[in-house]
Amino acid sequence: MSPRHYNLGLRQETADSTHAKIISAARELLAAEYGTTEFTIDAVAKKADVARMTVYNRFKSKTGLIEAVFDDIAAHGQMTQMPTVFAQSTSLATLDRLIGIFGEFWSSDRLVIRRIRALGALDHDTGQALSSRDQDRLQLVEAVLTKVALEHGRPAPDSFHESTNMVYAFTGFEFFDALAGAEQSPQAVVPTVQRLVRGALGLPK
Repeated sequence: MSPRHYNLGLRQETADSTHAKIISAARELLAAEYGTTEFTIDAVAKKADVARMTVYNRFKSKTGLIEAVFDDIAAHGQMTQMPTVFAQSTSLATLDRLIGIFGEFWSSDRLVIRRIRALGALDHDTGQALSSRDQDRLQLVEAVLTKVALEHGRPAPDSFHESTNMVYAFTGFEFFDALAGAEQSPQAVVPTVQRLVRGALGLPK
């Protein structure tokens, strides 16, 4: 290996390590007692033991950092399994799998996700970034319900939009979080959500 390639490898390893340190620090701060009020670029930089400009150079803004944290949660929270949704043998299994994956995802770091969504309600840019991700979920729900309607005739065309919005709400963090309460995890209530969705759509249970 040439010295140049070796040096490039060291720089990449250092860059990856720095990235991971910043993400870890951000998640720790968001999970802390005063996570939303004390979550700043300065606080993250101090926690990660890096310069403030290092955080800005990598993530561009506080919103960019929050999105990176969300991506990190997604990467470890079953969202990489989303392609399996449309690999199911039946449309009802597809619907159940979609709900199951979101239940697992919302459970993967429940407190930090709750704090991120709270920040979205307080900060316009963060709210816009989360809204974009929610729109992706809405499109997934629409695609799954299209498959269900082709197989079962429900939801009917005249109620398809309303049904899509309903299932979108049922698969959201806030619904899982409220249904699980303090005693259960969002993942634990997946079967309940699956039954609720099927019942609301008039599908076999």
